Amino acid sequence: HTAMIFQLFVKQVASQASYARYFSIDRAIKVVKLGNLIKLPDGPHRVLKITQGKRGKGGGFVKARLQNIYTNAQFEKTFTSDESVEEASYEKSKAQFSWAEGDTLVFLDSTSFEEIRIPKDTADAETQFVDGETYKLMKCEGKYIGIELVKDE
Repeated sequence: HTAMIFQLFVKQVASQASYARYFSIDRAIKVVKLGNLIKLPDGPHRVLKITQGKRGKGGGFVKARLQNIYTNAQFEKTFTSDESVEEASYEKSKAQFSWAEGDTLVFLDSTSFEEIRIPKDTADAETQFVDGETYKLMKCEGKYIGIELVKDE
């Protein structure tokens, strides 16, 4: 009798563990955060704004304002809290600002010493670029998506 109870307990624990593992990997409630990049069928999107809420008896939801990093088109999408969402991967590299040329910013890669040309609208409008300063360049799927000043450590 105790062996049967133990087997039922083991089955119950095993089913709960797989349930937790499945829903904790890429749940929208964890991935859809302000500033994150997420993958949707039409490409990577930046999360610009979020609102979280809870439905009556159902689970929660995340309403997000998203921006396609290729087209800059913005739209709103609502995710259920347990919906699977994939976070887009991106790379950060350091580069020195060299000069501005029309609508293009020119950087020198700190490791390969290659010249990198990035459209000005990739950076925030209020960013002031200084010759020789080091910046972090963010790149997702071959496109530069952001520029940040490297802070002194």
